[in-house]
Amino acid sequence: VPVLTRAGALTFAQCMDPTITASSDLVFRLFPSYEIEQQITSKFMKSQGYRAVALLYANNAGILPEVDAFRRASRTDGLAITYERPFEMEQTDLRTEILGIRKAQPDVVLILGYGGNYPVIMKQIKENGLVIHLLGNVALEQSAATQGGTALYEGVMFPSFSAAQTNPKVAQFRERY
Repeated sequence: VPVLTRAGALTFAQCMDPTITASSDLVFRLFPSYEIEQQITSKFMKSQGYRAVALLYANNAGILPEVDAFRRASRTDGLAITYERPFEMEQTDLRTEILGIRKAQPDVVLILGYGGNYPVIMKQIKENGLVIHLLGNVALEQSAATQGGTALYEGVMFPSFSAAQTNPKVAQFRERY
């Protein structure tokens, strides 16, 4: 980024870390803010009548801020997180977590991660006979499109977020280009 900034080049970064835009006025992040994404997720859950949420997430420094954002949003919206467990990126057996979800009896499961585990999670949910509403972050779309086939994802709600941008730098960029 410093080299591109010195050259006066606009940089569009597919980056999860929102602080990347602080490095230069010429850096734009193409990834939704975790705060916005999880506020929308929580409000959607509430609008669907969900009250109890199971939260299953990748134990990774890049995902933990998203988990925190959902915790904040769910508190604001009056949702109860009745089950919460991390999973490891290389984990291939999530039956213990799935049994914990079954025991907690949530209305919906939110899965947050990078997508590599999603086919395994979906397959094991089906194998264990757990019938529940499922939501995920944007990685769910990427995973479903490339792994495991569509049958694994029947009944899963796919996220698609669009947030109005109020940043004056973005407005200036839109006007200019």
